[in-house]
Amino acid sequence: MPSPLMLSVLNVGDGACSVIADNEGEHLVLDCGSWRSGGALQAQILAYSLGRRLSKVTTLVVSHFDADHWKGLRALPTVAQRAHLPKQIAIRYPGLSRVGRETTAAFMALRMVDDGVSLRAQDLIGAWRPVAEVDAQPMFAGEQLELGDQTFDVVWPPRILPDSWSRAARRTLEELSALAEDLPELKRALNEAYEDAWSGAVGDETTDGPTGGGPNQVFEEPFEHEGHDGYLGGLNEAQRARVEGDVAWDLAANGVWGEAPLPEWPHGSELPEHNAKGGMDRIDLDGQANGLASDYMAPEFSVDEESIPEPRSGLGQTGHTELFGPGSAFTEHRDRLRDLARRLGVLNNHLSLVLIHQEAGFVALGDVKGWSLQHVSGQLRKIGPMYSLALAPHHGTVRMPSDFPHVCMCVLQCGPSHALRSDRHVNSHQCEAFFATEVSGNLYRCL
Repeated sequence: MPSPLMLSVLNVGDGACSVIADNEGEHLVLDCGSWRSGGALQAQILAYSLGRRLSKVTTLVVSHFDADHWKGLRALPTVAQRAHLPKQIAIRYPGLSRVGRETTAAFMALRMVDDGVSLRAQDLIGAWRPVAEVDAQPMFAGEQLELGDQTFDVVWPPRILPDSWSRAARRTLEELSALAEDLPELKRALNEAYEDAWSGAVGDETTDGPTGGGPNQVFEEPFEHEGHDGYLGGLNEAQRARVEGDVAWDLAANGVWGEAPLPEWPHGSELPEHNAKGGMDRIDLDGQANGLASDYMAPEFSVDEESIPEPRSGLGQTGHTELFGPGSAFTEHRDRLRDLARRLGVLNNHLSLVLIHQEAGFVALGDVKGWSLQHVSGQLRKIGPMYSLALAPHHGTVRMPSDFPHVCMCVLQCGPSHALRSDRHVNSHQCEAFFATEVSGNLYRCL
């Protein structure tokens, strides 16, 4: 009989940090970081909470590479007592297709320009190599992550993303590359982010390894085919077109699609009306009508506020550049840069790692939203109709699909900024109880 699990959700402000431990003493840390923070404070909170048990941490899991999910993990080796650090550590993160890697690297580059701090995926691996033997691996849907005798299933991301997502990502990357030609500081940041961005980690099987081509390289996504372990695997042509249309319309609703013409609405000649729950009706692949979150659809755009860098001023003690500052020579490009950062942030959220523990009924949803959350919801329904505890997607700031499985307790990892938008989640999710870290602090619970 597998040993039970203990979950600790730590209040780290506007970010995420969770610890899962089994009865044999092995610990897994899922995310650590906070919005607009260097990560040191969140690392200190984590180290203090674990104490000597820090040496029992065997696995670090990054749901996706946004600063509020991983900066604390990068800072942990420098703030914790060296004697308490583990000697071996497994680092797991979402597997990315080639264009997915470039999207994440570009998003990090814009953060780098705004914060003046290197933000490459390899920085996390590099921070741990001086203190521990590191095993870094990407993870895709269908794979499993082990903690002692416990098994977590990976539900998302797939090995190959829909072509609609890849096209939107390429267009965004091309716009950023063109702008970088006029902004040497941005171009340097892009080159640094792209250069060896994934070195030291095992490449995914759908690519030939890190591109290393910089922001001007053109990337081709392998075409999904029936039977492949991916988002569209096993679908017929009509079902594939319907999913691709859903993804394209979702990205358009979030202002990511650009000026390219949208495909026809895949569920009829007219756009459906909004339903009573604030979503809109669509026909799923099995022919069932389902309510879909209103931030999924055009014409109303749902701005991902967390992905918009705030203007910075001066170099000062923070080391911030002046690119977004009021005195910058590039002030006329600021709005465009901020829009590109927002769009890349939306695309990056769709790459989040989603984990479940079937026996415990535990779900960690990362920052999935829109079409990726809708697909994850469908996968979870196939596994079971009810879950004991879920870590809410995007810190509890997004509306949930109306057909999301029943959850006994939903945990919102939110600080002051995220808490202001938590009504989007609470009002759309059928759940017996909500726990918000901003209101209630830390959560300790057996799974």
